[in-house]
Amino acid sequence: MSTKNDLRSVCFDAQQPHYLDQFLPVYRELERRNITCEILFHADQHNIKHIRRLIRKESIQAQIAYSHQQAIAYHHINRPTWILFGDECEYLNKLPKPRRTCKTAQIYHAIGVKSDIYKPQLMEMGIRFVEGPYYARELRKRYPDKRTLTVGYPKLDPLFSPDTDLTYINLEELGLKHDRKTLLYAPTFEPNSISQMPEEWPDDYADYNLIIKPHPLTCSEEKYRSDRNRIAEWAEFENVYVIPPSESSVLPYMAATDLLIADASSTLFEFAAQDKPSIWLDFFDLHWSYRGPLNYRLQKTLDHKIFQYANMCPHADDYNALKKMVEQQLAMPDEYTRRRNGYSRELLGKTDGKVSERIADFLFPETKGMSMAALPSPGMGSSSSYGY
Repeated sequence: MSTKNDLRSVCFDAQQPHYLDQFLPVYRELERRNITCEILFHADQHNIKHIRRLIRKESIQAQIAYSHQQAIAYHHINRPTWILFGDECEYLNKLPKPRRTCKTAQIYHAIGVKSDIYKPQLMEMGIRFVEGPYYARELRKRYPDKRTLTVGYPKLDPLFSPDTDLTYINLEELGLKHDRKTLLYAPTFEPNSISQMPEEWPDDYADYNLIIKPHPLTCSEEKYRSDRNRIAEWAEFENVYVIPPSESSVLPYMAATDLLIADASSTLFEFAAQDKPSIWLDFFDLHWSYRGPLNYRLQKTLDHKIFQYANMCPHADDYNALKKMVEQQLAMPDEYTRRRNGYSRELLGKTDGKVSERIADFLFPETKGMSMAALPSPGMGSSSSYGY
């Protein structure tokens, strides 16, 4: 990575591998400006193989930490100009004091219906990059003395940039049919609808291509084994393709999809930016700790105010209602266009493919206007374990 004398370097502190979705467009933009970049992945026995695959696939410079102590040591030795986080940081007060180096910023890894996005710990960095006007207002009300900058949602840049390197999805190469409508099913990790979908549900949708995108935590954590088993059964149907965990981004599949089916999650709002129809599933399996008199625990996790935007698409109360909604939305894809467009502007901000440029302009204002510089030739990506 950098040295203590390198004043133009950035570390993306990725406590979960899927934070790479938000980080990667910014990483690429900074690379174009000849800024030294590196991802610091936090690994354990469950995700280390996945992390190494991501590093190779995306050709990124990376280090791997197996503990907070190793991550702290990394930052003290390398002292990057900026450290960017995708969530709270438990060791923030143990980092080098920000002077000319080691300034901190927050690019939260998702949007959606969870109240986590307002955690006080997310406002402890030097600045927080904010998605759209809705979140800008909410954060100003809660933290009027904290520094924020409204820039948009960097994850979506590849969908809207004229110079995108977004991968083209050939449906036939996935074993699907090019002359069928394609549905993307993207359940979240908890609570989700997986166990509420019939084992044979791909048969009910035999005239459609079904692409399934499990949440990264569903793919890696032991407690979601039953969900993984159910998804593996669906993968055996001829009209189903399950996106493997090695795929770091769902965006190419969004671009190839006609309609999204999802639980309450950020994917619904991200997909709406394309002005394509979606269906919001209101049936899911609640863990016992969220049921009955303990439901207040679930309610505490939700951002109830954001449900004012929930009418951007139809809601399915049970599986039996879903099929008719799919048919209706594909027949009338513009029915919710006005709401989708308005809500996307409110929640995601500008979807102009230039969010990463705005972030880079702030981090290194002296490089503004350099975003079209030629990229260095990509390598194979490298990684090492930091510390012990």
